[in-house]
Amino acid sequence: MSTRHLGWDAFIGTTDSNVSGVVSLNGWYLSATSNLVPDFTGLVASGWTHIDSLAGAGTRSQKLRMTIWGDAGGASGPSTTLIGVTDEVIVNQATSLPAWIQFSAWTNFGGAPTLTPLTRYWVGLWYGTVAGSGQVNNNVDGSGTNPANAGGHSWFQTAVTYSTTANPSVASWSDTGGIQNDSLYFDYEGGTYTPVIVGQPRPTFGPF
Repeated sequence: MSTRHLGWDAFIGTTDSNVSGVVSLNGWYLSATSNLVPDFTGLVASGWTHIDSLAGAGTRSQKLRMTIWGDAGGASGPSTTLIGVTDEVIVNQATSLPAWIQFSAWTNFGGAPTLTPLTRYWVGLWYGTVAGSGQVNNNVDGSGTNPANAGGHSWFQTAVTYSTTANPSVASWSDTGGIQNDSLYFDYEGGTYTPVIVGQPRPTFGPF
């Protein structure tokens, strides 16, 4: 079984930050196809976000949760269908940064979601409560369009009151008009693809 990534698993020095109560999404990203990987399960494991630094000084923190959403189809952007939201992670002055921060728990969502093969998804951060002006500065890549998005805008946001335990509910998304890929992704079980090699001897099941 092979672990695959849904999202943007690279980063450069550019950063972004948000106050509590903002869900910021990037996409779309396409899951693997089960036609090529017959043991595809699509079960999501962990989310990962690259955090560059934490603003402020002294005792400070920000709560974060990672989210997965469906796609509205065409060039419409993300849908309002929530696929999954992780449990909360708190980044504070004791967190060793810069680093990839893992979001491994799905208790409040009722368990990890399962992705459908060959399906578009949007991934993002739900920015939570800030203490001591400690907004996280997460890494982003604004140098170009998400290759999977065929030249369209890849960055949508909306305001959602933050909750440690409840799911985010979104009525509509706001297109920022920008191209930005936050450095975040989800691991999922994408199956193992074994290619057929042209000219390879066919196995025999004789006698014939």
